[in-house]
Amino acid sequence: MACGLLSLQLLAVEKDMIVSPNVINTSSKGPPYIMVHANVPLLLVEGVSLRITASPAQEPAAVLAPAKLLVDDCGDLLAKFDRDDVLAAMAGASEGEFQLTVLLLDGSEFAPSCIVSTAPAPKKSGKD
Repeated sequence: MACGLLSLQLLAVEKDMIVSPNVINTSSKGPPYIMVHANVPLLLVEGVSLRITASPAQEPAAVLAPAKLLVDDCGDLLAKFDRDDVLAAMAGASEGEFQLTVLLLDGSEFAPSCIVSTAPAPKKSGKD
């Protein structure tokens, strides 16, 4: 996501998000947060939630509130979600749809989504 001026008209069309990391190592102890960057200026944001639908489908989908809301270098939304909460929502699934819902100050919603995978750490072969 490049920095630049973003009009409300463009905002309605461009619905980007980046989840970091995009593959979550289930056997790692850190970092403590899963970060979601959204291409929407933080100054326009009233509320944020993340809906995680694990695949194969878990009923019901989990809806998480961010642990922290920050601004990135472009002035856009950076939401941090607790890693343990995200892994619990994934419930052992190998992937899930992450849908970020951002309520804007004008009452409209911005709701980008993407697929995020999980993977255990690779096993060491012992043949070094």
